[in-house]
Amino acid sequence: MSQIIKEANNMPEYPYDDLISVLRKLPPDIKRGKHSIPFIPKQEIDLKNLNDGLFLQGFQNCTSQDKDCKNKIVHFYIYDKLLEPLYQNPLRYIPKLGKYYAVRTPDYSRFTDSDEYEILSATYKNRFLGALWSENGINVIPTIGWAGKSSFEICFEGVEQGSVVSISTIGVHNDQECVQDFLTGYDARRNTINPSSIICLGDMVKGRDTENVYFIPYKDSFGRQFKEGWQGKLF
Repeated sequence: MSQIIKEANNMPEYPYDDLISVLRKLPPDIKRGKHSIPFIPKQEIDLKNLNDGLFLQGFQNCTSQDKDCKNKIVHFYIYDKLLEPLYQNPLRYIPKLGKYYAVRTPDYSRFTDSDEYEILSATYKNRFLGALWSENGINVIPTIGWAGKSSFEICFEGVEQGSVVSISTIGVHNDQECVQDFLTGYDARRNTINPSSIICLGDMVKGRDTENVYFIPYKDSFGRQFKEGWQGKLF
């Protein structure tokens, strides 16, 4: 049991549900960046079985009865309103997520017209949860998104050089401006983080290298994936 949970259990003046709503504590030695965003420690994530039995599973489909959790990576490409409880109650989900092979950090939304605070908030929550889960023994894959060139400094903070990372091209192919924004960010992320491997939900945009990139196809819309659940096999 980590020191974080030990400290939580030693605060009897709070009922448990209230406690986890107010306790968002990381160890003092957690590395932080320029904007005080916590770093997710680099972890050795073995992806050699991505083509042979290792699947993605949406968080909404994770259950305590899952018998095959060690062969699944949990993703959080779901609506933001379903992500908020993770941050509001950061300790509650650790036992459930800890059963899975790895967890991709939640993809809190940010847009090209988002202000700096919104982008900082989305990135902070993503990295905070990743650092907390990693501290509690969970294999964590940082999910990275960006919102235009001005967001790069914030959006790429908190990820160690050479980490395995996760990205998505959902919505990127809608128009040429989105494509260009994605390509610019993709190159900047490569240069800044230099990930060892990339898990990409969706089709890669033409014109960029695909070395060490694992693509996950999606056939249905975002909404249908949420309603019915979705588990795409890597190829």
